[in-house]
Formats: sequence, C-alpha cells, structure tokens
Amino acid sequence: MTDPTAAKPALSKVKRKQADQARNAVVMALAQSDPAEALRFAETLPGTGGRYGDPRTMVIDTWAQNDPAAALQAAQALGDPKSRNQALNSAVRAWSRNDMTG
Repeated sequence: MTDPTAAKPALSKVKRKQADQARNAVVMALAQSDPAEALRFAETLPGTGGRYGDPRTMVIDTWAQNDPAAALQAAQALGDPKSRNQALNSAVRAWSRNDMTG
C-alpha cells in the first residue's frame, strides 16, 4: 500500500509490535508530503512513544529538515510536556544539522 491515508484504517487490524512499526511507517510517509497532517494523525495514536519512538517527534524531525521554523512552531504547540520537549529537541537538532550542511 503506497497511500498513507488509505493505510490508516488497516493499522487497527495488526498486532501491537507490528502496529507500532506500521503506524510509524505511515506517519513518516505522510510526514514527507504533509507534515501537519502527519502530526495531527500522530496525535490520535494510542500509546505513542515507547520502544518504537514517538511518532510526533519523528514528524517534527522530518519537518524540520525542510521547514525548521514551522517544525519548531508545531513542536511548541504539542500539549504533552514530554512529547513537546522531545519534539523541540528534535527540531533544534534537525535545524542545526541543516545549518551545518547548508
């Protein structure tokens, strides 16, 4: 399946480990084309974080590679303090990587 939006309903039918991995893959694919939508989707996921990483942080990291200011603003708006701090750190790291290479 190559359409991240179409893949969302299928995620509820797989086991936890596979579901976490599949959710992250869908979120990351969506983050490439529409990071704001990917972040909204990541916010709806049950049990975000844990062993397979917080999808919100992964979205912010991807977003910051292309639009660091927007990614930082989105990270600041996250409600959960732990996720917000992780996302802010991710955005700043991605921004600094861009500055070093760009």
